Amino acid sequence: MPPRTTRNRRDTRRPQTNRTKHEKQPQEKKMIQDLQTVTAAVEQTLKNNKKARNNDTYLTILVLEKLGYAKYNYTHDHYQITIGQKDLQQMPALESIRRTRQKLQQQGKYPPTQQTQQHRKKEEQKVRQKMTRKHQPNSKGLQHSQSFFKKI
Repeated sequence: MPPRTTRNRRDTRRPQTNRTKHEKQPQEKKMIQDLQTVTAAVEQTLKNNKKARNNDTYLTILVLEKLGYAKYNYTHDHYQITIGQKDLQQMPALESIRRTRQKLQQQGKYPPTQQTQQHRKKEEQKVRQKMTRKHQPNSKGLQHSQSFFKKI
């Protein structure tokens, strides 16, 4: 009978890399760099353009222009956004531009006009009211179900 061979534990482990436990993966590093690029572009745009502080669509167009994804057409006086398939995959998420603006303004940087602040506050209150209504029991529905069970 041939001797039993034991498998070396190192053979079953993942290949070792030179990375330490806390070192970021290349993809994660790229995401952080992209976010830092977006944050810098948003902050610079808000600093230089007061209209962008009040209008997320305008801010988004200016940031996309700064990052090279949009071009202003001076002959027709409008923005033209042309996004190729490759650009679409590399382009930052449009929502991240809005969230970055929101975060910077919550920190007290680059505030919008008073009118815009009031409008945003009203919209926030509407959303909060709708959310609380969804989570509260409807008294009419409760009465209706109680009358239904009385009939049975």
